Amino acid sequence: MIKALVDSGSTKSDWLVLNGSETILQFELAGLNPMTQSKSNLLSQIEMAKNKLQFIHPESITFYGAGCKDIASQVLFTILQELFPSSKIEVYSDLLAAARANCDGNEGIVCIMGTGSHSCLSDGHQIIHEKPGLGYLLGDEGSGNHFGRLLLRSYFYKYLSPELCQDFQNNFPQVTDNYLGQLYSSNKVSAELASFFPFIVQHITDPTIIDIIKECLDAFYRHRINQYQDQNQLPVYFTGSVAFALQNQIETYFAFKGFHRVFFNKKPLLKLAEYHYKYDRN
Repeated sequence: MIKALVDSGSTKSDWLVLNGSETILQFELAGLNPMTQSKSNLLSQIEMAKNKLQFIHPESITFYGAGCKDIASQVLFTILQELFPSSKIEVYSDLLAAARANCDGNEGIVCIMGTGSHSCLSDGHQIIHEKPGLGYLLGDEGSGNHFGRLLLRSYFYKYLSPELCQDFQNNFPQVTDNYLGQLYSSNKVSAELASFFPFIVQHITDPTIIDIIKECLDAFYRHRINQYQDQNQLPVYFTGSVAFALQNQIETYFAFKGFHRVFFNKKPLLKLAEYHYKYDRN
């Protein structure tokens, strides 16, 4: 059986086509988020994926993605069904993908820290508890866009040292007096804010950057993990580029909070494929 698996965040989407347990095609495209992108934009991106598939006709497509809940999920389902009418289509959240890829059928706490952020408690197959994901306006604590927001705030409030400020200006000459107007009118605010995160990593020992990292981790823990404090014996699994870049800081922070089994997986798609091969046949 030829099966396509997709794991999509807001910035990137990873596509994997399997014949049984064998990978026959793998590629990366721009992210697909039905909560923040127009139907026409989603359609053009999925048409690109269809072109990549060429003469491969998957019998099923299982799509896991950011923003894939409720009505937004149905929009994506409809587009996939229109473009792949002979395929069985399933659409789930990227959080469920992270749970299935990391927990291997066992209970665990699952965290996403990429362009956006989320968390849940999972039995390894389904999400058994989660708070709502509020997106970049009200939530996304500890995400790339959260870091970008705090970095920009520090820059405009002149909290950065003269040296760090100069380096920021050298790296981001587009951040001028007119930048905020452009940012607020952008239809890709979350991704734009997250684009500042590499600067955080490059200056990770700077005192102001250390404070920003602590503020983001405090917010993520307080709003996303604190409710699981009594279950700190469970493993905690992190996916996403932000978590992967801050492994040492996250491990130290969570150990201080009493969580000593912390694991990282930047791109969980291959583990997700293993999950489907193992459990789809059962």
